[in-house]
Amino acid sequence: MKIIYTIGYTAFKIEQFISILHKYKINCVVDVRSLPYSQFYPDYNKEELKRTLNTNNILYRNYSEEFGARQKETCYFSPKGYLDFNKYVNSERFEIGYKKIMTGIDLGYTFALMCAETDPIDCHRSIMLGREFNKRSFEVRNILKTGEIITQTELEKQ
Repeated sequence: MKIIYTIGYTAFKIEQFISILHKYKINCVVDVRSLPYSQFYPDYNKEELKRTLNTNNILYRNYSEEFGARQKETCYFSPKGYLDFNKYVNSERFEIGYKKIMTGIDLGYTFALMCAETDPIDCHRSIMLGREFNKRSFEVRNILKTGEIITQTELEKQ
């Protein structure tokens, strides 16, 4: 079974974040923020986060182009101007990101898709990404602020 995690960093101080990644044997964080910077959480700015993760033997990757909620192509937008997740998951760019994840899994990586929001139910990492990976036979494990897991299937029942 293929497994992928999601995590929202605003729930954790950087030390807790690293500890949770180690707890679940996650060795690659995929940043899915469209803008990989935070005014309020500087430890999670792209360069600083990459440095901290690398120091802890965790790879950092930024897939904002493949998995970010703010895309440039208007053909994927709803009439109200929002990204239509159902359209976007069928795009070539999304497929490129998906194939990168599959290649990484074949190489032995365990991934966490990271965004800002604490609760996965409020974030595109579960609404778009988790749902799509779940449809593609992944067990999606969303890490909560307690450090515990709720699967995508359990989340969608809520």
